[in-house]
Amino acid sequence: SYLKEQDISPVILSGDNENSVALCAKELGIKQYHSNLSVEDKIDFVKKYQEQGLVLFVGDGINDSAALKLANISVVMNNGSDFTKNVGDFILLEDDLSRLKYCFELSKKSFAIIKQNLFWASIYNGFCIPIAAGFVPFIKLSPHLAALAMCFSSLTVVLNSLRLRGFKA
Repeated sequence: SYLKEQDISPVILSGDNENSVALCAKELGIKQYHSNLSVEDKIDFVKKYQEQGLVLFVGDGINDSAALKLANISVVMNNGSDFTKNVGDFILLEDDLSRLKYCFELSKKSFAIIKQNLFWASIYNGFCIPIAAGFVPFIKLSPHLAALAMCFSSLTVVLNSLRLRGFKA
């Protein structure tokens, strides 16, 4: 439901039989699903969906490895094979698909903090570099104080980024 709220269309691509995939799709409220797929079939579907936009692929087995590698973003379940874990971009430490919501929310929060850090660092450096370089005639700054000011800029970025540690989705 979270993916649908984000305007992401979930699709199940599975090598399992029709009945079990249909039951799973119904339980999850996913309208589009494909069963009895081979590794090559999954690759073909990923390529087809990439023509429409970015593809997030979630898998757990060796038979998912090629599609995980091909997808724009790949998530591997913790119970997946070691080979599959090496192919994925992310590993969900809990074997719970609802943790994808946390990944999306953390990503959004991280991106917002990156933008804040770039904004404040640009403003700060835009003012302080000309002062430190001596381009502002009425303000004199020793090299020691200029270095200390640059450390303050870095410290601000680090402290702002540390806000992610307490993030809860």
